[in-house]
Amino acid sequence: MTCIVGLEHQGSVWMGADSLSSNSVLTWTKHRTDAKIFRVGDMLLGFCGSPRVAQAIRYGFKPPAHPKRETTPRYLVNRFVPALRKFLMAAGTANEDKKQESIAGSSSFLLAYRGRLFAVWDNYQVDRYAHGYAATGSGYQLAMGAMHVMRGCDYWHPGNIIRKALAAAAEHDPGVGRPFIVRHMKG
Repeated sequence: MTCIVGLEHQGSVWMGADSLSSNSVLTWTKHRTDAKIFRVGDMLLGFCGSPRVAQAIRYGFKPPAHPKRETTPRYLVNRFVPALRKFLMAAGTANEDKKQESIAGSSSFLLAYRGRLFAVWDNYQVDRYAHGYAATGSGYQLAMGAMHVMRGCDYWHPGNIIRKALAAAAEHDPGVGRPFIVRHMKG
């Protein structure tokens, strides 16, 4: 269980994550030493779900080149996702059945790329939201509510907004815990 929060701010993306790892019924919890947010090429990923999937992507995946004339959404859907699917299948970290292929462990992640924030879901769907923030993981609804309330607080630093949203999730979801890690990527 986890919580990842992202926020677009002045052409950059801020992303934060908790450090708790647990099973789905919370019979055990551990604090991870490897951050759930990491760089892959010129992208920043905030990952929830299977730690094995995150490790495979973090240490082995190389995103394909982005053609100059291709829009970012088109690139992510038509080049990034197919390369990721192929990589995860070869790494043994994808589920495949006759109905639908998916990332193992119901894994999803937030992706910062070229100053924009995207969500990539376990079915490889790529989303971008009009309000400029997103969250995923067990505490995502709590974090999204906090982000909604704080989005108009221009006097707050984006990193502080991320920390407050994670703190709201940790306060009310036993699957989310400190310490919080916050990273920033310029567009």
